[in-house]
Amino acid sequence: MMASAVQDAKVMQSILRGVRSSELLDQKVFPFVVSVLSLYSLGFITLNLLDKRYDFGVGEPTPKGDLYFVGAAITFFLSLIVDVIGWIHTINPLKRRLYSVICLTNFLAGATYITFLFDLGPTWPTVVNDRPFNPLIYVEWSATTSNLIFFIGHLSETSGYKVAVIIFFDVMMMAFGLFARLTREYSFKMELVSYLCAIPSMGGLYFMLTNATKNTVVQQDVESIKTLRFVTILVWAAFPVVYEVGKVGIINVSTEALFNTLLDINAKAIFSSVLLGHFLFTADQMKALKALDKKGDQGSTVAQREGEGLVEGVECSQSILDLLEMAKIEIENMKEIQKYFLAGICLSCTILLGLYYIPAEYRIEVGKWLRGY
Repeated sequence: MMASAVQDAKVMQSILRGVRSSELLDQKVFPFVVSVLSLYSLGFITLNLLDKRYDFGVGEPTPKGDLYFVGAAITFFLSLIVDVIGWIHTINPLKRRLYSVICLTNFLAGATYITFLFDLGPTWPTVVNDRPFNPLIYVEWSATTSNLIFFIGHLSETSGYKVAVIIFFDVMMMAFGLFARLTREYSFKMELVSYLCAIPSMGGLYFMLTNATKNTVVQQDVESIKTLRFVTILVWAAFPVVYEVGKVGIINVSTEALFNTLLDINAKAIFSSVLLGHFLFTADQMKALKALDKKGDQGSTVAQREGEGLVEGVECSQSILDLLEMAKIEIENMKEIQKYFLAGICLSCTILLGLYYIPAEYRIEVGKWLRGY
């Protein structure tokens, strides 16, 4: 039994007694969060320095791209608020650690789209076809996908070495994808290396999600993770498809930006919201909690286990049953909060979609009217 599971069980037992942990950030998560923030900042500074020192050419802004960036920023920052609320109220220490990682993911994604909106980062032309792109998006993808891999690895209790290897291939996939846009002579070779790196990266993602289905103890969680596993692999695989069809001119720059933004939202905000809307108790946590339960297995029956929707082989105790009841209330409350924020996101995106189809001259007039002149 993992030491973290025993510690989690002690925290959950304290919560059942009405005492909540005051620890702001788990010691295992804190170094990772600091590392990702540092690397993201380093990448942002490096790209801006390169843009000033070398002539990469000046890419034209993506037509109507600002509307996509506003919609994405609103979505990620609203998701961040929901995740902070979830982090405060969750009774599962594992979910609290996962919330910490996802809060960082949504913050970095939202901040990146804000930099696009206010033109704080460089815009370069793709050397193959001069299509404009924001190189900072590759830094954001590297940081946030590393977060998601760490998130899933933590949930599935995958060893740190395996998670590090998967993150390495993921970052290499992004790096060679960026180089492919900047090097005309070696573009095809760079793309090929990037796609080769995607195989162990996405394979590792599938492996970890499969392990997560074996590690959770609530049947509802198992079924949801299986569905998310399929959808997540499909979404991740769609990014290079969008790039390739854009490169050959099947879709224009605006449509490519729209698809990438929608895929980004699905891969991060929607994926994490759906997954964190479940119990996510592990078998080791339940074993440790049962061992700490002084009441032992009194009142624990197969009927109770099946009634709570636990997977076969999980032993109950009164503490586990009480914890599941508390978790149900927490999940129901979070779903209600998510509904309101989802309504806000839909309203914002509807307004942006309306602005998309308003001719430019009318948008200018509306802007003047709002500014009072």
